[in-house]
Amino acid sequence: MSIIVANLNEISAALGVAAFLGFWIVAAVRRTSVNLEVLLGKTFAAGALRTAFLLLACAFDRSLTEVLVNFNIQIAAAGLSLLFISTRVLTK
Repeated sequence: MSIIVANLNEISAALGVAAFLGFWIVAAVRRTSVNLEVLLGKTFAAGALRTAFLLLACAFDRSLTEVLVNFNIQIAAAGLSLLFISTRVLTK
């Protein structure tokens, strides 16, 4: 786990680049058009996976919360996601 924590930014960038290129190549092979907004959305979503896994790991190992320095926007996004899901379910 410490190798993953030490290389969070590199992992995030690799996931984002892989998603961008992967979806772009698939679109080219299928000869379908894809706009930049869609590709960037997939890039940011893939880049956020490492943060999601880290937040989940923090639920089981509280010492990992020390790594969350400068993760304000990611923590806020996780909170907003939970708030969105909770209000959607409760209002139906």
